Amino acid sequence: MNNKKSRLSSLALCSLLGGMYSPLSLAVEGNDVEASDAPYIVYLKDAHCSGTLIAPRTVLTAAHCVPVSSIGSYVYLLHSRGEDYAHNGIKVKVVNDYTATHIYSPNGKYDRSKFDDIAILELESMPDEATWLPVASGSIKLGAEVYPIGYSTSNLKQMPVPARVVAKSNTPDYVREAFMRYCPDSVYFSREYFTQEYPFSSVVNCNWREASHERWVEFGFYVQNSHSIAIENPPLDPSDKRWSMNEFGTVETKYSTFRGDSGGPLIYGGKIYGVVSTGTDTYSQIMNVATYYAGFTRPGIFEWIVDTVKDIQTRSDQNAIVFPEN
Repeated sequence: MNNKKSRLSSLALCSLLGGMYSPLSLAVEGNDVEASDAPYIVYLKDAHCSGTLIAPRTVLTAAHCVPVSSIGSYVYLLHSRGEDYAHNGIKVKVVNDYTATHIYSPNGKYDRSKFDDIAILELESMPDEATWLPVASGSIKLGAEVYPIGYSTSNLKQMPVPARVVAKSNTPDYVREAFMRYCPDSVYFSREYFTQEYPFSSVVNCNWREASHERWVEFGFYVQNSHSIAIENPPLDPSDKRWSMNEFGTVETKYSTFRGDSGGPLIYGGKIYGVVSTGTDTYSQIMNVATYYAGFTRPGIFEWIVDTVKDIQTRSDQNAIVFPEN
């Protein structure tokens, strides 16, 4: 395990936050969740991100949340409502943070092709009422139905209907197809993985999308890779007044993740398979067709998570955890 800390530079952070596929949060239109029903979820208030306890005093989140919610900052455990932090949830100090620098920056030089948007926070303490979820060592299956959960409104919410895992190793192609869905004449258009049909929008919009795609591929700080996981967001219920279907029969308005859900868990079968990283359409929550999670299948990532957990537990008086072989 590499415990050496590596801060993202201001320029790198701006690239991450301001890129075409900017960081997301959770389902704004979801169902309210009581903290006691999800005592493993953590609110990173300073970064307006989500996270998950994976062991005592150990929070798994997105790396792009860490430069804000870092050493000396505070997170909230057992938090469900955003109106009154002092009386809702337990405020806990972050004492350390970890990223897998030995994988993506082994010689001190950042290699984005080896970067996954994953980080771990070490907390000063943890209330007895909080619990944790195990991290899965394997790969989530295609077609798996999941219910995203997070703090997009500063309130803990969960998507009311399931989203679906639609791509893993082919996620980069899915990302491109979803973003270019309005532009059938573009050299970047195809419909092999993202199969929903959309009408042509405009030359101006398609020129912008082509330029944005090219800029992101060349300069984006974090680009989705074969270890990322694509989740297709489900359509709104027809009873919703914002429900809209296009001429091809595609419901364009979605239940979706949104800002505040970044770092939240991809939970399936009681295990965590990824953390929320980015999305396709961050300008509008209901138009966001897909959410992209950083997965753990890159060689060395799962082992790094396990080693980091074990290291943190040597400094915890709640170190009765046995990391599952799953």
